[in-house]
Parts: sequence; C-alpha cells; structure tokens
Amino acid sequence: MPGEVRTDIMYDNVMHKFQWGGVDKYDVYLDENILRMVSNLRSNFARLSTQLIAEGDTAKAIEVLDYCQKVLPEKNVPYSLLMLPIAQAYCKAGSPDKGKVIGEKLFQVYFKNLRYYKSCGQENFGFYQRDINEAVYVIAQLQQMAETFKMDELKKQIDPVFEEYKYFYKNENDNGEE
Repeated sequence: MPGEVRTDIMYDNVMHKFQWGGVDKYDVYLDENILRMVSNLRSNFARLSTQLIAEGDTAKAIEVLDYCQKVLPEKNVPYSLLMLPIAQAYCKAGSPDKGKVIGEKLFQVYFKNLRYYKSCGQENFGFYQRDINEAVYVIAQLQQMAETFKMDELKKQIDPVFEEYKYFYKNENDNGEE
C-alpha cells in the first residue's frame, strides 16, 4: 500500500541506523537546500510517531519525537509548519506539555510574521499571500490543539490573534469576484 509506514523498519532506521551528520552541533551551516531536506526529515519523524500512536505504542512515539528534537534541534533547523504535526503528536501520545512548548514557539514565530506582513500594508499582501495563509493555518491548528488538550493559557493568547488575522487568509481560487 502506498504511503504505508512499516514502523518496525522505520523505527530501526531512524533511531539506530541513520547518521545525522552533525546537524545537532552548534557550528553547522545549513544552506537553503540542505535546510529544506533536513526540515522534511521532521515530517518523517511525525509520520512514524503518528503511526506508532495509531498502533497504541505511545511510549515509542514519544521516544521518536524526543529523538527528533535532539537530532534536528531548533538552533539549526528553525521551527516551521513541519513542527506542527510534531506538537500534535506529542499531545496525542500523552505528552501535552512537550506539545505545548512547541506550540508556544510556533505561535510566536507565526504571530511575528503576521505582524510583519500587516506592517507592509494590505496593498502588498499579494507578495506574501502564501506565507500569510500558512501563518493563519498554523495559528488555527494551534488554537484547535490548545482547545482539545485544555491549554487554556495558550488558547487565551491565540484567540485574539486568530480573530484579528483570520480575514487575511485568502483562498488561491478566490479571484475577488462575487
């Protein structure tokens, strides 16, 4: 079946066989292409942990997520959209405190971005629309995560921001005509 995750094989490869090449070291420079590749590795960790959760092995899922944080640290691989499923998986695996920490950081990153886009003026939104849509999407997903997992303080921070910026989201198929 396409897209199926063989957790036994993938777990062994990710946790024991793959060499991470020093991405966890402070003085490593990741150019744009390598950074994109390394960021996509996070999605593999998320897929593996999500499948482990579906199989009922939440302890192993948390182990995988912790290892992801260790070998692909924020200091070298900045948080992006690809951290959202990591935060969600932590919550679903029974470690909402770790999910909340990531969620708070993601919220700060995307809120900062939205403030910047707003400061550029609405006439320039077209230049940033894809980034604006991503930011609004992430904040909406974080809002849902905060509500589902009873992260009241995070939700209190997110709610007014989402209310202010949700209208910035624009469907790419929307040409503005009624």
